[in-house]
Amino acid sequence: MTSASSTPTRTAHERARSRTEWHPRDHEATRSGILRTAFRGTPAYPPTTRWVRPGRFVPFDSPRPTTVGAAVEGLQHVYDAPGTIEFTVDFNRATNLPCAYTDFATCPLPPPENRLPVAVEAGEKIPYERRVAGAAQPKRTIPGRTP
Repeated sequence: MTSASSTPTRTAHERARSRTEWHPRDHEATRSGILRTAFRGTPAYPPTTRWVRPGRFVPFDSPRPTTVGAAVEGLQHVYDAPGTIEFTVDFNRATNLPCAYTDFATCPLPPPENRLPVAVEAGEKIPYERRVAGAAQPKRTIPGRTP
């Protein structure tokens, strides 16, 4: 039996790495050959700085209202854009969704047979927890229980 003092302590990150075989966001895994970098029928390329692009967001001089096509006439959303923001887009991290490789993965896009040819004009309600404090709140009742 080994005493606790004789075993080296490892960080949670080191313990997690030892339990997994590949690390999709770890560029070291690509270099060490652990990460799967090729899929049948999908071209793959090694990471390169050519796919890292700088970008800059420059807002409009003043916020512009954007009319949203909706069942409610005149619905508008105004986004107050922050000042200039600089960022980097790294296309080396672009990936296909899991549903591109198997029919057994969930896909965020509904298949054509699940799309409706009509608009669903049902309204949304504010969740109970987000209602304005102090406003009249409906009583919450549990079926089968008396208050």
